[in-house]
Amino acid sequence: MSNDPTLFDLETLRSKPQETPSLPHKELPRKYTPIIRNQLEFKIECLDTLIPHDHEVRTVWKFVEQLDLSGIGERNISLRDNPGRPALDPRVLISLWIYAISQGVISARQISKLCEDHRGFIWLAGGNTISHHTLSKFRSQNSDLFEDLVIQSIAMLVNKELINLEEVAQDGVKIKANASTATYHRKKTLVQMKQEVKKRIEVLEDLQKKGKLDTLEKRKKEKELAAAKEKEKDITEAIKELEKYKQQRNENRSKHGKKKLSKKEVMNLRVSRVDPECRKMRMAGGNFQLAHNIQIATDLNSELAIGVRVTQNGTDGGEMSKMHNQLKNMYQRDFKSYVVDDGYASRADIESVQMQGTKVYIPIDGHLKSTKQKVLAQDTDSITESMKELVNRMESDEGKKVYNKRIRASETVHAYFRNHGLGQLLVRGTVNVLGFINIFCLAYNMTVIKRLFDVL
Repeated sequence: MSNDPTLFDLETLRSKPQETPSLPHKELPRKYTPIIRNQLEFKIECLDTLIPHDHEVRTVWKFVEQLDLSGIGERNISLRDNPGRPALDPRVLISLWIYAISQGVISARQISKLCEDHRGFIWLAGGNTISHHTLSKFRSQNSDLFEDLVIQSIAMLVNKELINLEEVAQDGVKIKANASTATYHRKKTLVQMKQEVKKRIEVLEDLQKKGKLDTLEKRKKEKELAAAKEKEKDITEAIKELEKYKQQRNENRSKHGKKKLSKKEVMNLRVSRVDPECRKMRMAGGNFQLAHNIQIATDLNSELAIGVRVTQNGTDGGEMSKMHNQLKNMYQRDFKSYVVDDGYASRADIESVQMQGTKVYIPIDGHLKSTKQKVLAQDTDSITESMKELVNRMESDEGKKVYNKRIRASETVHAYFRNHGLGQLLVRGTVNVLGFINIFCLAYNMTVIKRLFDVL
C-alpha cells in the first residue's frame, strides 16, 4: 500500500467509526434553497427565444400567415401618415383567438390576462398589452368574414391536392345560448317592459335637463340612461323577432298541411329579450334549453370542417339541402357523396340533393323504413326513382361502408368543441354565433392539418 498521505486509505475509512449526531434526527436543523424576492437582476432577453422552436404558437402563426386577411384589414380606419394610434395587426388578434380556443379558453377577458402572464400568448401578442374590449370587438365586428378564412384553409389543401373534397358529412349540435329562461317573454310582457323602460328614460332625461346633479351623481345617471336606452333597443328587437317567429311557425305548419296558429297560440309565443334569435330546443339529454342549432359540414375523409350554418330549427329535418346548396356556392363544385344521419330523413330534401348529382347516404331503417319495405317488395308505384336508388345503395356493401365513415367525420368536430370549452355560447345573435363557430372551425382545422399534412 502507498505511504503517500495525500491518498485515501479505503481500509482506514471503512474501519473508522461514523460520528453520530448529538441531537435526534428529527430535531436537527434543515436547509432549504433561500427565497429572495428583493434581489435586483439585470436580464437580457429576446421575446423569440422565450418560445421553443416546436411550440404550438409557432404553428398557429404559420397557419394564420397562409390566410388572406385583407378583408379584415380593409376595415381598419387607422391609416399610415395620418394622426392617431396604429391598430393591432389582425393576424395577431385572430392568432390569439385560435390559440386560446386550442387551449380551451374562449373568454376575451381570460385571453387578455394571458397576454400578460403566459409566454405563448405574450409571443403571439408581440409583447403588447391587449384589452378584452379589443379582442371581443374584433370577434364581433368581423363575424361575417371568418367564414371566408375557413374556405381559405380548405382551398389551400385542395390546391395542393391533399384533399379532393368530394364526399361530405353533415351533423347538427344544439349549444346552449347566452340567455336564461328568465329573459324568455311573451309579447304582452315585452310591451309592458318597454313602456316601463320608456318612463324611466323620460325621468332620467328630465333630471339631466334640470342640471341639479353633482358630478358623481351625473355620471351615474348617464350610465343608467345609456343602459335603459340599450334595454329599450333590445326589447324592440325582441318584439320584431317575435313577429318573424310567428311567420316561421305558420309557414312550417302550412307545409305540413296544418292550420295557422290560433290567437291563443300566438299569445303564448315567446322569445328571449337578450338573444331573440335563439329558440327553446330539446337538448341531447332530453331537457329543454334556449339554444342555437349549429349545423356543421365536414370532409368525409380528412374530417376537416368545411361549412357552418346556424339555424333556429329545433330539429335537423330540412337542413340538408340548405347546407348542400351553401357548400356548392362556397366552393363552386359538385359533391359525389353526402352522408347524414336519420334526423335528416326528409324525402323532399333527399330528392333535392340527389337531383343535383350528389348521392345521399342515410339510414333507411328509421323514418324511411316504409320506403325501404316498398322497394324491397317491389311495390314501387308511389316511390320515385331517386328513392329507389337510395334504398338499393344503402342495402349494398359499398353504401354501408361509406356510411360507416360518418360517425368519425361528424362526431370528431363536435367532441373538439365540447372538449375546448364550448358548453355554452358567450355571444348572442345568429351572426355573432356563426362567426364564433367559424373561429372554432379554424382552430379545429389547424389541429387536423398539423396532424395529417406536412404543411405547417
